[in-house]
Amino acid sequence: MAILLSIAWLFNFGGWNFFYLQFIMNKEDLFYLVVLMVLAAITKRAQIPFSAWLPAAIAAPTPVSSLVHSSTLVTAGVYLLIRFRFLIYINRFLLYIGVLTILIAGASANFECDLKKIIALSTLRQLGLIVIVIGLGLRDLSFFHLITHAIFKSLLFLCAGVFIHSYGEIQDIRFISSLIKGLPVSSFYFIICSIALCGFPFLSGFYSKDLILELFMIGRINLGFWLLVCIATIFTLSYSIRLSWLIFMGGGAKKNLLLIEEEGIIIPMRFLLALSLYAGCWISLFLTPLYIVFLPSFFKLFILISLAAVLVIYFQVIKVAVVKEGEAAGKPVEFFSSIWFLPYLTRFVFFPLLSTGSLLLKYLDQGWTEKLSGRGRLGLINRGVVFSSVFNFVGLKFYLLRFFFVLFIFWFLV
Repeated sequence: MAILLSIAWLFNFGGWNFFYLQFIMNKEDLFYLVVLMVLAAITKRAQIPFSAWLPAAIAAPTPVSSLVHSSTLVTAGVYLLIRFRFLIYINRFLLYIGVLTILIAGASANFECDLKKIIALSTLRQLGLIVIVIGLGLRDLSFFHLITHAIFKSLLFLCAGVFIHSYGEIQDIRFISSLIKGLPVSSFYFIICSIALCGFPFLSGFYSKDLILELFMIGRINLGFWLLVCIATIFTLSYSIRLSWLIFMGGGAKKNLLLIEEEGIIIPMRFLLALSLYAGCWISLFLTPLYIVFLPSFFKLFILISLAAVLVIYFQVIKVAVVKEGEAAGKPVEFFSSIWFLPYLTRFVFFPLLSTGSLLLKYLDQGWTEKLSGRGRLGLINRGVVFSSVFNFVGLKFYLLRFFFVLFIFWFLV
Protein backbone atom coordinates (compact mmCIF):
# COMPACT_ATOMS: atom_id res chain seq x y z
CA MET A 1 0.00 0.00 0.00
CA ALA A 2 2.82 2.40 0.87
CA ILE A 3 4.53 1.67 -2.45
CA LEU A 4 1.31 2.34 -4.37
CA LEU A 5 0.77 5.59 -2.47
CA SER A 6 4.33 6.71 -3.18
CA ILE A 7 3.90 5.91 -6.88
CA ALA A 8 0.71 7.95 -6.99
CA TRP A 9 2.41 10.80 -5.11
CA LEU A 10 5.36 10.80 -7.50
CA PHE A 11 3.07 10.74 -10.55
CA ASN A 12 1.75 14.16 -9.51
CA PHE A 13 5.12 15.64 -10.50
CA GLY A 14 5.23 14.31 -14.03
CA GLY A 15 5.78 10.56 -14.07
CA TRP A 16 7.01 7.46 -12.30
CA ASN A 17 10.68 7.87 -13.24
CA PHE A 18 13.41 9.01 -10.85
CA PHE A 19 14.02 11.86 -13.28
CA TYR A 20 10.92 13.68 -12.02
CA LEU A 21 12.19 13.80 -8.43
CA GLN A 22 14.19 16.91 -9.31
CA PHE A 23 10.95 18.81 -9.92
CA ILE A 24 9.84 18.33 -6.29
CA MET A 25 10.72 21.74 -4.91
CA ASN A 26 8.63 21.44 -1.75
CA LYS A 27 10.51 19.63 1.01
CA GLU A 28 7.24 18.56 2.59
CA ASP A 29 6.27 16.56 -0.49
CA LEU A 30 9.71 14.97 -0.57
CA PHE A 31 9.40 14.10 3.12
CA TYR A 32 6.10 12.28 2.51
CA LEU A 33 7.67 10.30 -0.33
CA VAL A 34 10.64 9.24 1.83
CA VAL A 35 8.34 8.26 4.72
CA LEU A 36 6.26 6.04 2.43
CA MET A 37 9.35 4.40 0.96
CA VAL A 38 10.90 3.71 4.37
CA LEU A 39 7.58 2.36 5.70
CA ALA A 40 7.25 -0.01 2.74
CA ALA A 41 10.88 -1.13 3.11
CA ILE A 42 10.83 -1.86 6.85
CA THR A 43 7.55 -3.75 6.45
CA LYS A 44 9.02 -5.87 3.65
CA ARG A 45 12.20 -6.32 5.70
CA ALA A 46 10.17 -7.41 8.76
CA GLN A 47 11.69 -4.78 10.99
CA ILE A 48 10.20 -3.81 14.34
CA PRO A 49 7.19 -3.64 14.84
CA PHE A 50 6.41 -5.64 11.67
CA SER A 51 8.58 -8.66 12.57
CA ALA A 52 5.93 -11.20 13.52
CA TRP A 53 5.19 -12.38 9.98
CA LEU A 54 8.72 -13.59 9.16
CA PRO A 55 9.01 -16.42 11.75
CA ALA A 56 5.38 -17.32 11.03
CA ALA A 57 6.27 -17.84 7.34
CA ILE A 58 8.15 -21.07 8.19
CA ALA A 59 4.85 -22.89 7.60
CA ALA A 60 5.87 -22.94 3.93
CA PRO A 61 7.87 -25.92 2.57
CA THR A 62 11.58 -25.75 3.32
CA PRO A 63 12.77 -25.16 -0.28
CA VAL A 64 10.32 -22.25 -0.44
CA SER A 65 11.71 -20.93 2.84
CA SER A 66 15.23 -21.28 1.43
CA LEU A 67 14.28 -19.06 -1.49
CA VAL A 68 12.01 -16.62 0.33
CA HIS A 69 13.91 -16.03 3.57
CA SER A 70 17.32 -15.66 2.00
CA SER A 71 17.28 -13.86 -1.32
CA THR A 72 13.88 -12.85 -2.73
CA LEU A 73 11.03 -11.74 -0.48
CA VAL A 74 12.91 -10.07 2.36
CA THR A 75 15.59 -8.51 0.16
CA ALA A 76 13.12 -6.38 -1.80
CA GLY A 77 13.03 -3.84 1.02
CA VAL A 78 16.81 -3.43 1.04
CA TYR A 79 16.89 -3.04 -2.72
CA LEU A 80 14.24 -0.33 -2.41
CA LEU A 81 16.28 1.55 0.19
CA ILE A 82 19.44 1.25 -1.91
CA ARG A 83 17.68 2.63 -4.98
CA PHE A 84 16.47 5.62 -2.95
CA ARG A 85 19.86 6.20 -1.35
CA PHE A 86 20.07 9.77 -2.70
CA LEU A 87 16.94 10.64 -0.69
CA ILE A 88 17.72 8.80 2.54
CA TYR A 89 21.47 9.44 3.09
CA ILE A 90 22.40 8.79 6.76
CA ASN A 91 19.14 7.95 8.48
CA ARG A 92 19.14 7.59 12.27
CA PHE A 93 15.60 6.20 12.26
CA LEU A 94 16.80 3.16 10.29
CA LEU A 95 19.71 2.86 12.71
CA TYR A 96 17.41 2.72 15.74
CA ILE A 97 15.01 0.29 14.07
CA GLY A 98 17.85 -2.02 13.01
CA VAL A 99 19.49 -2.11 16.45
CA LEU A 100 16.17 -2.91 18.14
CA THR A 101 15.46 -5.65 15.59
CA ILE A 102 18.79 -7.43 16.00
CA LEU A 103 18.45 -7.36 19.78
CA ILE A 104 14.95 -8.83 19.80
CA ALA A 105 15.69 -11.42 17.09
CA GLY A 106 18.97 -12.54 18.69
CA ALA A 107 17.47 -12.89 22.17
CA SER A 108 14.45 -14.77 20.82
CA ALA A 109 16.58 -17.22 18.82
CA ASN A 110 18.41 -18.28 21.99
CA PHE A 111 15.14 -19.46 23.57
CA GLU A 112 13.48 -21.03 20.52
CA CYS A 113 13.18 -24.79 19.99
CA ASP A 114 11.86 -24.92 16.41
CA LEU A 115 14.66 -25.59 13.93
CA LYS A 116 13.25 -23.55 11.06
CA LYS A 117 12.13 -20.78 13.38
CA ILE A 118 15.64 -20.37 14.74
CA ILE A 119 16.97 -19.97 11.21
CA ALA A 120 14.14 -17.52 10.43
CA LEU A 121 15.03 -15.46 13.51
CA SER A 122 18.64 -15.57 12.36
CA THR A 123 17.45 -14.12 9.04
CA LEU A 124 15.59 -11.42 10.94
CA ARG A 125 18.74 -10.59 12.86
CA GLN A 126 20.80 -10.28 9.67
CA LEU A 127 18.11 -8.09 8.13
CA GLY A 128 18.42 -5.75 11.09
CA LEU A 129 22.17 -5.61 10.58
CA ILE A 130 21.73 -4.70 6.92
CA VAL A 131 19.27 -1.94 7.86
CA ILE A 132 21.84 -0.59 10.34
CA VAL A 133 24.41 -0.44 7.57
CA ILE A 134 21.96 1.46 5.35
CA GLY A 135 21.24 3.82 8.23
CA LEU A 136 24.97 4.54 8.46
CA GLY A 137 25.06 5.39 4.75
CA LEU A 138 27.20 2.38 3.69
CA ARG A 139 25.08 1.13 0.77
CA ASP A 140 27.86 -0.88 -0.87
CA LEU A 141 28.47 -2.90 2.28
CA SER A 142 24.74 -3.50 2.77
CA PHE A 143 24.46 -4.99 -0.72
CA PHE A 144 27.65 -7.01 -0.10
CA HIS A 145 26.29 -8.53 3.09
CA LEU A 146 22.93 -9.09 1.37
CA ILE A 147 24.60 -11.32 -1.23
CA THR A 148 26.76 -13.30 1.23
CA HIS A 149 23.85 -13.78 3.61
CA ALA A 150 21.65 -15.08 0.80
CA ILE A 151 24.26 -17.71 -0.06
CA PHE A 152 24.84 -19.37 3.29
CA LYS A 153 21.30 -18.83 4.60
CA SER A 154 19.77 -20.67 1.63
CA LEU A 155 22.16 -23.56 2.29
CA LEU A 156 21.17 -23.54 5.98
CA PHE A 157 17.51 -23.94 5.05
CA LEU A 158 18.26 -26.76 2.59
CA CYS A 159 20.22 -28.62 5.27
CA ALA A 160 17.39 -28.05 7.75
CA GLY A 161 14.98 -29.49 5.18
CA VAL A 162 17.10 -32.64 4.92
CA PHE A 163 17.13 -32.98 8.71
CA ILE A 164 13.37 -32.51 9.03
CA HIS A 165 12.63 -34.95 6.20
CA SER A 166 14.96 -37.58 7.67
CA TYR A 167 13.31 -37.30 11.08
CA GLY A 168 9.77 -37.66 9.75
CA GLU A 169 8.78 -33.97 9.65
CA ILE A 170 10.00 -33.27 13.20
CA GLN A 171 11.24 -29.68 13.62
CA ASP A 172 11.68 -29.54 17.39
CA ILE A 173 15.39 -29.59 18.25
CA ARG A 174 14.59 -31.28 21.58
CA PHE A 175 13.79 -34.47 19.65
CA ILE A 176 16.75 -34.30 17.24
CA SER A 177 20.24 -35.44 18.15
CA SER A 178 23.35 -37.14 16.77
CA LEU A 179 22.68 -35.98 13.23
CA ILE A 180 26.36 -36.01 12.43
CA LYS A 181 26.32 -39.83 12.54
CA GLY A 182 23.33 -40.40 10.29
CA LEU A 183 23.71 -37.41 7.93
CA PRO A 184 27.41 -36.57 7.85
CA VAL A 185 27.46 -34.59 4.58
CA SER A 186 24.50 -32.36 5.38
CA SER A 187 25.78 -31.91 8.93
CA PHE A 188 29.15 -30.79 7.60
CA TYR A 189 27.50 -28.29 5.28
CA PHE A 190 25.31 -27.02 8.13
CA ILE A 191 28.31 -26.48 10.42
CA ILE A 192 30.23 -24.61 7.72
CA CYS A 193 27.25 -22.31 7.10
CA SER A 194 26.78 -21.74 10.82
CA ILE A 195 30.36 -20.63 11.37
CA ALA A 196 30.14 -18.50 8.20
CA LEU A 197 27.07 -16.87 9.75
CA CYS A 198 29.07 -16.16 12.90
CA GLY A 199 31.80 -14.45 10.86
CA PHE A 200 34.52 -17.10 11.07
CA PRO A 201 37.74 -15.82 9.44
CA PHE A 202 38.14 -16.28 5.69
CA LEU A 203 34.59 -17.52 5.05
CA SER A 204 32.05 -15.45 3.12
CA GLY A 205 30.36 -14.02 6.18
CA PHE A 206 33.65 -12.79 7.58
CA TYR A 207 34.47 -10.39 4.75
CA SER A 208 31.17 -8.51 5.01
CA LYS A 209 30.31 -8.84 8.69
CA ASP A 210 33.76 -8.03 10.05
CA LEU A 211 34.08 -4.97 7.84
CA ILE A 212 30.64 -3.76 8.91
CA LEU A 213 31.52 -4.07 12.61
CA GLU A 214 34.87 -2.34 12.13
CA LEU A 215 33.37 0.60 10.28
CA PHE A 216 30.62 0.75 12.89
CA MET A 217 33.22 0.95 15.67
CA ILE A 218 35.23 3.74 14.10
CA GLY A 219 32.12 5.74 13.17
CA ARG A 220 30.53 8.52 15.18
CA ILE A 221 28.45 6.21 17.36
CA ASN A 222 27.94 6.60 21.10
CA LEU A 223 28.89 3.97 23.66
CA GLY A 224 25.32 2.75 24.21
CA PHE A 225 24.77 1.86 20.56
CA TRP A 226 28.17 0.25 20.38
CA LEU A 227 27.38 -2.01 23.34
CA LEU A 228 23.96 -2.95 21.93
CA VAL A 229 25.45 -3.98 18.57
CA CYS A 230 28.18 -5.99 20.30
CA ILE A 231 25.65 -7.79 22.50
CA ALA A 232 23.51 -8.58 19.47
CA THR A 233 26.60 -9.96 17.70
CA ILE A 234 27.30 -12.18 20.70
CA PHE A 235 23.73 -13.46 20.45
CA THR A 236 24.46 -14.67 16.91
CA LEU A 237 27.33 -16.80 18.13
CA SER A 238 25.42 -18.08 21.15
CA TYR A 239 22.33 -19.34 19.31
CA SER A 240 24.49 -20.89 16.59
CA ILE A 241 26.49 -22.81 19.22
CA ARG A 242 23.30 -23.82 21.03
CA LEU A 243 21.64 -25.08 17.85
CA SER A 244 24.68 -27.04 16.66
CA TRP A 245 25.27 -28.56 20.10
CA LEU A 246 21.70 -29.78 20.48
CA ILE A 247 21.19 -31.33 17.05
CA PHE A 248 24.69 -32.80 16.64
CA MET A 249 25.97 -33.63 20.12
CA GLY A 250 22.96 -34.12 22.38
CA GLY A 251 19.46 -33.02 23.23
CA GLY A 252 16.42 -33.95 25.21
CA ALA A 253 14.10 -36.76 24.18
CA LYS A 254 15.68 -38.61 21.27
CA LYS A 255 14.01 -40.22 18.29
CA ASN A 256 15.64 -42.40 15.68
CA LEU A 257 16.14 -41.40 12.09
CA LEU A 258 13.25 -42.62 9.98
CA LEU A 259 14.82 -42.00 6.57
CA ILE A 260 18.35 -41.16 5.55
CA GLU A 261 18.23 -39.38 2.21
CA GLU A 262 20.56 -36.57 1.22
CA GLU A 263 21.72 -37.52 -2.25
CA GLY A 264 18.87 -35.87 -4.17
CA ILE A 265 19.74 -32.33 -3.13
CA ILE A 266 23.49 -32.69 -2.68
CA ILE A 267 24.53 -31.03 -5.97
CA PRO A 268 22.98 -27.60 -5.33
CA MET A 269 24.22 -27.82 -1.73
CA ARG A 270 27.78 -28.32 -3.00
CA PHE A 271 27.43 -25.29 -5.24
CA LEU A 272 26.19 -23.13 -2.36
CA LEU A 273 28.95 -24.46 -0.12
CA ALA A 274 31.60 -23.38 -2.63
CA LEU A 275 30.04 -19.92 -2.76
CA SER A 276 29.92 -19.80 1.06
CA LEU A 277 33.66 -20.46 1.10
CA TYR A 278 34.92 -18.22 -1.71
CA ALA A 279 32.24 -15.68 -2.76
CA GLY A 280 32.96 -13.23 0.06
CA CYS A 281 36.66 -13.07 -0.74
CA TRP A 282 36.05 -12.57 -4.46
CA ILE A 283 33.44 -9.84 -3.95
CA SER A 284 35.60 -7.98 -1.44
CA LEU A 285 38.58 -8.02 -3.82
CA PHE A 286 36.88 -7.03 -7.07
CA LEU A 287 33.52 -5.37 -6.38
CA THR A 288 33.46 -3.47 -3.08
CA PRO A 289 35.38 -0.26 -2.33
CA LEU A 290 38.65 -0.40 -0.42
CA TYR A 291 38.25 0.55 3.25
CA ILE A 292 41.26 1.16 5.50
CA VAL A 293 40.34 0.56 9.13
CA PHE A 294 42.43 1.43 12.21
CA LEU A 295 41.13 0.00 15.47
CA PRO A 296 42.61 0.56 18.96
CA SER A 297 43.88 -2.37 21.00
CA PHE A 298 40.78 -2.50 23.19
CA PHE A 299 38.56 -3.23 20.23
CA LYS A 300 40.88 -5.98 19.09
CA LEU A 301 40.86 -7.58 22.55
CA PHE A 302 37.11 -7.24 22.68
CA ILE A 303 36.81 -10.23 20.33
CA LEU A 304 38.37 -12.54 22.93
CA ILE A 305 36.27 -10.95 25.67
CA SER A 306 33.13 -11.56 23.60
CA LEU A 307 33.99 -15.22 23.06
CA ALA A 308 34.48 -15.75 26.79
CA ALA A 309 31.19 -13.95 27.49
CA VAL A 310 29.39 -16.20 25.02
CA LEU A 311 30.53 -19.32 26.84
CA VAL A 312 29.49 -17.92 30.20
CA ILE A 313 26.09 -16.79 28.90
CA TYR A 314 25.44 -20.13 27.23
CA PHE A 315 26.30 -22.41 30.13
CA GLN A 316 24.65 -20.23 32.76
CA VAL A 317 21.57 -18.76 31.12
CA ILE A 318 20.72 -20.07 27.67
CA LYS A 319 20.76 -23.75 28.61
CA VAL A 320 17.57 -23.21 30.66
CA ALA A 321 15.78 -22.54 27.37
CA VAL A 322 15.82 -26.27 26.57
CA VAL A 323 12.44 -27.28 27.98
CA LYS A 324 12.19 -31.03 28.48
CA GLU A 325 9.28 -33.13 27.31
CA GLY A 326 6.21 -32.73 29.49
CA GLU A 327 7.39 -29.50 31.11
CA ALA A 328 5.78 -26.11 30.64
CA ALA A 329 7.89 -23.22 29.40
CA GLY A 330 8.52 -20.49 31.96
CA LYS A 331 7.49 -16.90 31.50
CA PRO A 332 10.98 -15.70 30.40
CA VAL A 333 11.20 -18.47 27.81
CA GLU A 334 7.69 -17.73 26.56
CA PHE A 335 8.43 -14.02 26.43
CA PHE A 336 11.60 -14.36 24.35
CA SER A 337 10.39 -17.19 22.10
CA SER A 338 7.32 -15.16 21.13
CA ILE A 339 9.54 -12.32 19.83
CA TRP A 340 8.66 -10.19 22.86
CA PHE A 341 4.89 -10.60 22.31
CA LEU A 342 4.98 -9.04 18.84
CA PRO A 343 2.49 -11.65 17.50
CA TYR A 344 -0.04 -10.35 20.02
CA LEU A 345 0.53 -6.83 18.71
CA THR A 346 -0.18 -8.12 15.22
CA ARG A 347 -3.28 -9.94 16.40
CA PHE A 348 -4.85 -7.06 18.30
CA VAL A 349 -3.72 -4.12 16.13
CA PHE A 350 -3.18 -5.20 12.53
CA PHE A 351 -5.75 -8.01 12.24
CA PRO A 352 -8.69 -5.70 13.18
CA LEU A 353 -7.55 -3.37 10.41
CA LEU A 354 -7.54 -6.27 7.97
CA SER A 355 -11.01 -7.32 9.17
CA THR A 356 -12.26 -3.79 8.64
CA GLY A 357 -10.87 -3.86 5.11
CA SER A 358 -12.62 -7.19 4.47
CA LEU A 359 -15.95 -5.76 5.63
CA LEU A 360 -15.51 -2.71 3.42
CA LEU A 361 -14.69 -4.96 0.49
CA LYS A 362 -17.74 -7.13 1.14
CA TYR A 363 -20.36 -4.44 1.73
CA LEU A 364 -19.02 -1.55 -0.41
CA ASP A 365 -16.82 -2.76 -3.26
CA GLN A 366 -18.71 -6.02 -3.76
CA GLY A 367 -22.02 -4.80 -2.28
CA TRP A 368 -23.72 -1.44 -2.69
CA THR A 369 -21.12 -0.14 -5.14
CA GLU A 370 -21.79 -3.10 -7.42
CA LYS A 371 -25.55 -2.59 -7.12
CA LEU A 372 -25.41 1.14 -7.91
CA SER A 373 -22.75 0.94 -10.65
CA GLY A 374 -22.71 -0.56 -14.12
CA ARG A 375 -23.24 -4.15 -13.01
CA GLY A 376 -26.40 -3.19 -11.11
CA ARG A 377 -27.76 -1.32 -14.12
CA LEU A 378 -26.87 -4.26 -16.33
CA GLY A 379 -28.86 -6.58 -14.08
CA LEU A 380 -31.81 -4.17 -14.19
CA ILE A 381 -31.69 -4.12 -18.00
CA ASN A 382 -31.52 -7.92 -18.10
CA ARG A 383 -34.58 -8.20 -15.88
CA GLY A 384 -36.42 -5.67 -18.11
CA VAL A 385 -35.56 -7.69 -21.21
CA VAL A 386 -36.80 -10.89 -19.57
CA PHE A 387 -40.03 -9.18 -18.54
CA SER A 388 -40.64 -7.75 -22.03
CA SER A 389 -39.98 -11.12 -23.62
CA VAL A 390 -42.47 -12.76 -21.27
CA PHE A 391 -45.01 -10.04 -22.06
CA ASN A 392 -44.53 -10.54 -25.77
CA PHE A 393 -44.92 -14.27 -25.39
CA VAL A 394 -48.12 -13.79 -23.37
CA GLY A 395 -49.44 -11.42 -26.05
CA LEU A 396 -48.79 -14.07 -28.72
CA LYS A 397 -50.70 -16.67 -26.74
CA PHE A 398 -53.58 -14.25 -26.24
CA TYR A 399 -53.63 -13.52 -30.01
CA LEU A 400 -53.76 -17.24 -30.88
CA LEU A 401 -56.45 -17.88 -28.28
CA ARG A 402 -58.56 -15.01 -29.66
CA PHE A 403 -58.05 -16.28 -33.23
CA PHE A 404 -59.18 -19.77 -32.38
CA PHE A 405 -62.11 -18.40 -30.35
CA VAL A 406 -63.33 -16.22 -33.28
CA LEU A 407 -62.84 -19.16 -35.62
CA PHE A 408 -64.92 -21.38 -33.36
CA ILE A 409 -67.71 -18.78 -33.08
CA PHE A 410 -67.74 -18.32 -36.86
CA TRP A 411 -67.91 -22.09 -37.46
CA PHE A 412 -70.72 -22.49 -34.89
CA LEU A 413 -72.85 -19.73 -36.44
CA VAL A 414 -72.39 -20.93 -39.98
